[in-house]
Amino acid sequence: MVVPVSEAAHLEALAGKGSALHVAHGVYLQHVSIVTVPENFEHRVRPIFAFSYRMLRLFGLDPYDLALSKLERSSARDREDVNSWLAPYPLTLPSWKPATAPNYARTWRPRSGTT
Repeated sequence: MVVPVSEAAHLEALAGKGSALHVAHGVYLQHVSIVTVPENFEHRVRPIFAFSYRMLRLFGLDPYDLALSKLERSSARDREDVNSWLAPYPLTLPSWKPATAPNYARTWRPRSGTT
């Protein structure tokens, strides 16, 4: 995800398919705009590969936000991904509810404008 979204085209021009980055290193970035993320996700992103690049800062979604965004799409592959991530960490309502119940409606609802 590119934040601000208005920079997605600029980023793809610099590092997208056919760019100098792609030609030199065989990798490229592609903006995908079909993801729904929970409200206020920007406050929970986490740095990845911190200090690995001098001119680039990369951030990943919080694991819960990533799982919720995949479940929103509800494809078989996304459900399989979430199940494999959660397998080592079985969730039970008593352990989940106290930590999230007060903020659930405000924080975890999708950004679609619905409640």
